[in-house]
Amino acid sequence: CFSLKLGYPCCETTTEVAQEDGDGKWGIEDGHWCGIPESNAVEKDDEDCGDYPCCPTCEVFYEDTEKWGVINDSWCKIKASC
Repeated sequence: CFSLKLGYPCCETTTEVAQEDGDGKWGIEDGHWCGIPESNAVEKDDEDCGDYPCCPTCEVFYEDTEKWGVINDSWCKIKASC
């Protein structure tokens, strides 16, 4: 894990990215910074799409009370920012 060479531990359970810099992706465990191995990083989405993933694009496939898209043959919610 990249953070060891910088004097910080690797995250043991945290996968949510709190900050990213030129060295890598950082999380916080027990109030302390830790490095998240690239394979474990989960980007924190700025918008909550409920029980469905947020669509990566703004292309609307279907609309009812929400706007919906499709990715990999599965429904995704169109972000409110679209």
